[in-house]
Amino acid sequence: MTVHVLVWSQDLWVVPNPYTNATSYPPVLPPLGPPDEYRDPLDFCWTTTMRRNEVNYAPFVVILSALGFIFLTIWFPVALHRSIKLSVPKVDKFTELGRLRNNCEMEEEYHHLLDRDQNPFAFLYSGFRRGWGTYESIYLGAKTSTLLIVAVIDSNNCLFRSVSRSALPICIFAPFLDPINNASEWTSRLNYLTTSIVALIAALEIPSSNLFSTYVLYTIYVSTYSLSFYFTIVNLGPIQRLLKLLTDFVALKTYILQNSSPDIRRRRLVRLSLRALEGRIVSWPYNYASSIGSNTGWFGKTKYEVRNSIHLTSCILKIKRRGHLLWNGLQLGSGLDVKLQYTKKILVSREVIGLNDDYDLTEPLARFLELNRSCIAEGLPHIEEVMDNYRRYHRKVNEWKNRVLTYRFLSDVYDHPHDPTFLSKYVSELERDPRVRRLVDNCEVELTLAYRRWLFVSQSETRAWWYLFWVRQPSWSSAFMIA
Repeated sequence: MTVHVLVWSQDLWVVPNPYTNATSYPPVLPPLGPPDEYRDPLDFCWTTTMRRNEVNYAPFVVILSALGFIFLTIWFPVALHRSIKLSVPKVDKFTELGRLRNNCEMEEEYHHLLDRDQNPFAFLYSGFRRGWGTYESIYLGAKTSTLLIVAVIDSNNCLFRSVSRSALPICIFAPFLDPINNASEWTSRLNYLTTSIVALIAALEIPSSNLFSTYVLYTIYVSTYSLSFYFTIVNLGPIQRLLKLLTDFVALKTYILQNSSPDIRRRRLVRLSLRALEGRIVSWPYNYASSIGSNTGWFGKTKYEVRNSIHLTSCILKIKRRGHLLWNGLQLGSGLDVKLQYTKKILVSREVIGLNDDYDLTEPLARFLELNRSCIAEGLPHIEEVMDNYRRYHRKVNEWKNRVLTYRFLSDVYDHPHDPTFLSKYVSELERDPRVRRLVDNCEVELTLAYRRWLFVSQSETRAWWYLFWVRQPSWSSAFMIA
């Protein structure tokens, strides 16, 4: 609307369109009346009246439209884009082990961060893939550019009175996390494209255009509406939860199978063996070569150079960790950076024993582990015992937590507000700990007030935003204000 006012489109003209069926340009029109009382017949742009002695409200309307265009059309998408960029989860390029993540691992970690994201702006980017979190703001900008093309480059406005409409751009990307949403987006865009092609064929009166405007067009409509109905059903809450449950089950099964594979178990044994050799004297022959003297003198002249080679047979294996986890006196931190120290000044990297980032059992590494088999056999049982103790402890902690408060409490109670009467009955059936039951029963008044507030706020988006910004006044609103 603001753009139509700024370019003063046909809907705002106070006279009938004189360019319709015009045989000459500019069209020749008879005067509307006396020249001192009426404007020229073609002087109808940015005016609300053709009489000279009447008030023209166009300047006021144009100023309001310009302000609306600047703040709502230009500023708002930019501010939204900046706010989303400040809020979207940032994925670390490196794992806890210090290994560089590939694209698949980056996507998987991004999904985990989204599942734990509590940011109130999460609804703006939680449905999109990594790198596409700002799609909503980009889409607003693309839509604005499309509307500008249609509204500005038009023969029915005061800027371009003889320019035909431009074609609409079509989004060909797949920004959503959910493939169903991507398919729905593609179907919508494909519907626009095919319908436009059929309309063009009918307008150009191509032979057999009646076939396109009837059977082909009906086929497009039936296919589009059928797919739209399918996507609507699939996007329903119960169906989404069922699909997510199946997806999580398949992902868990894949994870278990992957960690049970011989290759993964072999890499785990390599890491355990290296941990068992930490701080011990290990055997590994190494020739250390150094230069004695200098090969350049004054004015760049060559002096002398002597190469000295030392044959070393044993060293101390040192491990530098990026993580920190001390358990029963044993460091279980992740990210192993292995080095071999032969003397105080001779420290070599892990490449000399064939150790890479993926802990593959290379030929030099296998020979190194074979040379130090006795040391590994001596230190490995203690490490496995400590790790088993660590697992047993956290398994017990998990069982204790589950007895006190089940994991279903978060998804079924905390994330889904209910009437306190229903809530008390549900918790009594779900939870075994009497303290949780008493807590819900004793907080009936507080839960009733919170539930009523939630019912009032959730009636519309306006009330929800009003509650977030003016009632709670959280600190995270500064992100939006900064943008």
